[in-house]
Amino acid sequence: MVPKKAKEFIKPTIEDTGYPQELVSSLIDFYWSKIRKDMSDLVHPSIHVPNLGTFKIKHWKLDETKEHYEKILNRIEGKFSKYKMYKAINDKVERIDLIKELVIKDKERLSKIKELKKNESINENMEEQVSDMGGVQEQDLQENSSGEVIPKENGDM
Repeated sequence: MVPKKAKEFIKPTIEDTGYPQELVSSLIDFYWSKIRKDMSDLVHPSIHVPNLGTFKIKHWKLDETKEHYEKILNRIEGKFSKYKMYKAINDKVERIDLIKELVIKDKERLSKIKELKKNESINENMEEQVSDMGGVQEQDLQENSSGEVIPKENGDM
């Protein structure tokens, strides 16, 4: 897949929809800025973009990024002039910790599902399938135990 910038989608969208360029460009800018913000702010461990796919956070990148931020925090700790930066980086470290917890919970959930499938306990707990006999059941209901056919009642009698 060749990466494209958001501006490259404007002209084809205008041709397909017939909307004015200002409207299309503002919509595309808003949409992609929201996606970029969600990705960079670590809002969720995975982000689904329709017609493009699901983007998942790499757990090893989280560890590397957290180490990098902690080194920065150690350098600026105690400096009053860098307090705003310290607070912002500290918030990012907290978000990384939350995302790591979500990733771990998701891995555990997926491993439990795999175990259940592997042990085939799902199949053991399922009900047995009953074959559909179609019209045969109606005939069985009309016969009594001796094999005689029970006459149908007519409403005209």
